[in-house]
Amino acid sequence: MTSTAPPAPERHGGDLSLAQVKAVGQKRLLAELAKLSASKPKGLLSVAADPKDVYIWNLVIAPNMEPYKGFFKIRLNIHPEYPFKPPKIFFDTPIYHMNVDPNTNQACLHALQADAWQPSTQMDQVLRSLFHFLSYPQPERAVQPQLSALFLKNQAGYLKAAADFTKEKASEKLA
Repeated sequence: MTSTAPPAPERHGGDLSLAQVKAVGQKRLLAELAKLSASKPKGLLSVAADPKDVYIWNLVIAPNMEPYKGFFKIRLNIHPEYPFKPPKIFFDTPIYHMNVDPNTNQACLHALQADAWQPSTQMDQVLRSLFHFLSYPQPERAVQPQLSALFLKNQAGYLKAAADFTKEKASEKLA
């Protein structure tokens, strides 16, 4: 009579099981959410976890910088294996930016790519990266080549188009 042993638990982040990683990640997320809620960085108006899913955060930002003077609703989809896997940022408010995928509205920040992500990165650093991303588009990493080409050929034209788009799409008042 042969017996089969149950499969070994999946391991992540050293010797932690997937369940342990999720427990550590949830505890850390809740602490980071409390920290951000208590002392919001400049430009962050609100942050809240989805009531049904702690791995989805809803934010409202007001960059107060040209060409993005407006209010943007943003969603952070946080991987269940956070902090070992990076979150993803989606603009629920449309934005004119060469590094935002026009089909998914996902912000393509280098710091959130798997090869650049560090588990020590915290959500306040993610938000600082997001604001830097808005100020300094990266034509070499563009997901919208036509916008990158405009930026490289006519930066003033790109910035005017982004400002016009922001005025149309990013409400001047919170709804």
